[in-house]
Amino acid sequence: MTRTGRAVVYPAPNAPFEIREYPVRDARENEVLVKIAMSTICRSDIHSYEGRRPNPCPGILGHEIIGVIEQIGDGVREDLRGDPLAAGDRITWTEYFADGPSYYRDVHDMPQKAPGLRKYGHDHVDDDPHFLGGFADYCYILPGTGILKLPEVLSDEEATPLNCGVATMISVTEAAAIAVGETVVVQGLGLLGIYGCAIAKARGAARVIGLDAVPARRRSGSGPISRST
Repeated sequence: MTRTGRAVVYPAPNAPFEIREYPVRDARENEVLVKIAMSTICRSDIHSYEGRRPNPCPGILGHEIIGVIEQIGDGVREDLRGDPLAAGDRITWTEYFADGPSYYRDVHDMPQKAPGLRKYGHDHVDDDPHFLGGFADYCYILPGTGILKLPEVLSDEEATPLNCGVATMISVTEAAAIAVGETVVVQGLGLLGIYGCAIAKARGAARVIGLDAVPARRRSGSGPISRST
């Protein structure tokens, strides 16, 4: 009997979501089959659903994903750190994937600009292997994806945004070259802004000032959060 899995599919922008079933095949060479544990709703998922950015339809949204390896195809041995991978490992992976040689990746260390780049949560669900988004039971990790095994100390909730929200602000704070003792101003206290404040402090900033024009974001249970920290 062919095994199937469920996916929450959006057939078109602003259309009601539909729960559909698709066949789950074995992982092929250089692929990994993952049982999804958690996926976030990123702001770009909302923009895609509202038709504010191009996205293949019908599709499965969700690109901030973690899950447990169910099956590993031949050729997949280790994660980005060189740690061995095995069935049962809890992992996350890069939002994008691009297989084959790439000048941007190999020379400039910018794989996200490689020709033929594709993104999880931004692909057509009708094409094999169907499961390439987070709002589903399974996801296939395809060749050209960076995989990271997660430590037990991180909860699912903490780990899920790592490959997009956290990675974005790590890139921003590295580009800003924040040094010990500096003052940092972060404008906008959504999820990325909060991460930016925390990472700036972790890099040694003496003062981090958060600004936001949205009143609700300036409030917390103990008062304003736009103060210096």
